[in-house]
Amino acid sequence: MSKGKVYLNYYGNLKNTEEGLLCRVSRGIPKGIKVDREFEWLYPSALLLEFFKDGKINWTTYVEHYVELISRDEAIKEINEIEDLLDNGISVNLLCYEPSMPCHRFILGQLFYSKGYEVKVWRMNTHFQASWMDYSDGSCFSSVITG
Repeated sequence: MSKGKVYLNYYGNLKNTEEGLLCRVSRGIPKGIKVDREFEWLYPSALLLEFFKDGKINWTTYVEHYVELISRDEAIKEINEIEDLLDNGISVNLLCYEPSMPCHRFILGQLFYSKGYEVKVWRMNTHFQASWMDYSDGSCFSSVITG
């Protein structure tokens, strides 16, 4: 059986969802959106989001604190649940509001990529044509830690 894929998706892009479960990893959710799974321990904390959006911390500090959050037992259980889905051939769309970097989904994407899972990211090219990009070489994660 082939493994499922991880799609770093966002709520405004659901019309382009190709496959997989819709998995909420955001603090909020737009009205009317229904998801298949909610991974509340993978949400960034309200304080972490506030500090980052207000410019009180930079991306590198955000990453450090988010990695601490997802290193807790409850978060590890949810990461293991996602891995079980992927190992059983079920793809997942990790959903948030942010369409691109910086976003905690890319930290999660890097985590799953490092564990050998295929990760796809919705990207606009220079001609404003969008498509799912397969970053099998990990290039989309080169700036995740450094910003």
